[in-house]
Amino acid sequence: MLPQPQGLRPDALPAFWQWWSSVKDHVAAAIADRTLGQSPLVEYITTAVHNLRPDFAWELGPGRSSQHNLTVTAEGNLLVRRLAAQWLAAAPAPDPTWEYHDSRQPSSHLHLEMAGHRFAPEVFAISSVYDENRERFDAVLFHPEFGKTDDRLALQAAFLTLDQVVGEDDVERWIGTIDASKSAPPGATSLDQFKHAVEEARTKATGDHFVLGEGTSRDGKRVIIATNEALKQIDHLDHVFHLKIGIALRAPDANGFPAEEESGRLNAFEDQLEAALGDNAVHIGRATWAGRREIHLFVRDPAAASAALDAWRQQLQPWQATSEIAYDPEWSAAKKGIYSMLAPRSLSSRRLRWPPVSSRSDRLKSLLLGADGDSQVRLSGRQRAWRQLRARRPMAGPRSLPSRSPMRAQGAGPGNLGGTAGRPPGARRAHRPGLRLVPGAVVGVRVE
Repeated sequence: MLPQPQGLRPDALPAFWQWWSSVKDHVAAAIADRTLGQSPLVEYITTAVHNLRPDFAWELGPGRSSQHNLTVTAEGNLLVRRLAAQWLAAAPAPDPTWEYHDSRQPSSHLHLEMAGHRFAPEVFAISSVYDENRERFDAVLFHPEFGKTDDRLALQAAFLTLDQVVGEDDVERWIGTIDASKSAPPGATSLDQFKHAVEEARTKATGDHFVLGEGTSRDGKRVIIATNEALKQIDHLDHVFHLKIGIALRAPDANGFPAEEESGRLNAFEDQLEAALGDNAVHIGRATWAGRREIHLFVRDPAAASAALDAWRQQLQPWQATSEIAYDPEWSAAKKGIYSMLAPRSLSSRRLRWPPVSSRSDRLKSLLLGADGDSQVRLSGRQRAWRQLRARRPMAGPRSLPSRSPMRAQGAGPGNLGGTAGRPPGARRAHRPGLRLVPGAVVGVRVE
C-alpha cells in the first residue's frame, strides 16, 4: 500500500485557530503601540506555529486589504509547502484587521536590515536573462552594501529582496539562479522594471517546454530522453506520486528505437493516456532505449491513475505495458529517476524551440526525427551544481536555496516581524544546503 501524503495533525489546525482568535486583538494592539518586539506575544506565536510544524516560519506585516497580515511559510521548502496551504485553507475569512497568507507576499517600499547593514530597495540594481525553455530568469543583484558584507550575507539579502519584489512563491516559480554581485552588472535595471519583466513572462509561459537529450546507458546502449524543463513543482504541490510506465517495442531498429509507424501509434496511445488521466497527472518526460519506452508522470490520486491506466492498457494491444507508482514528494524522479539508466556523465543536450505542431507526442516526434534535420541532437547536462554565491535548481524539484526567514523583530515599528518557529537566532534548516545565515544576524523588514 502506498503511503499517504503527509499532513498536519487533525487536531493542530482547530487548536491553532482557536488560540489565534484569543490573541489576535492583543497582537494588533501591540503593533499599534509599537511594543510587539518586546512582548511575550512573539514567543507565543513562535510556539503556536511550532506546534503546527517545527519547520514552519511566520511573519507579521502590512496587509493588502486588511490592516495586518499573518503569514505562515514553508520557507521555500516544497516538501512542506502544501501543508502551509492546508493551514491557509482552514483560516478564518479576512476582516478589516487581519488577512492570512501561506507564503510571503510582494511588498512595496520595504527596507531590509541585516547584521547592521541597511539595504534600501531603490538602490538595488538587477540584471537578468530569461530562459524560454525553463521559463525562469537567472538574476544578478547589486547593492552598494554588498561590498561591505561577506558573500553569504549578500546572497541572503538578495533572496529576501526578491521575495519582497515578486513574492516567495514567484521566486520559486520564476527565478532560476540568483547571484549577488559587488559591482553593478551590465544592463542592470531597477527592481520595479524586473518585476514588470516577470509579469510579462507570466502572460507568455506555458509550463510545457520539452528538451531532447541523448546519452548512453550503463550497458552501452544509446538513450534518447525528452524532459519538460518548464515543469515546476510549485504549480503541482499535490502531485506527489511518481507513475512510471514501461512499454516493450515490437520492432525496434538496430539502435533499439521504434520505426516511424510504431512510434506514431505509440505517440497516439500516449496522448490517449494523458487525456484519460487529465489534471490528475503532469508529464515529466519519456526515455527510449534498448527496445523500451518509459513514460514518466507525477499524479495526485494514485488510485484514480491506476484505474485510468488499467482501462488504457486494454486499448494498447498488441503492446504490453508495465507500471509502477511510488510516493515521491521530493520529485526525485524529475531529477534522477528518469535518468536512472544512464551511465555517469553520459547525457548531453541542447535547448530547442518547438516547431508548430499540435500534440505533445507530435512535438517529441518532431524532435526525434527532424531537429536540425538530424536525430543526433545533443544538449548540455541537466544537473546544476552549487557554486560559490550561486544557487542552482534541478529541473522541477524542490529548491536548495539559502534560508530567507526574518528571525526576530528589528525594533518595534509597524512593519514585518518574523520568526523561525522554535529556533534560536542563527539556526537554519538542513533542507537548504550550502549557505547559512551568518550566526547572530538579526533580520527584520520594516516600513519606512
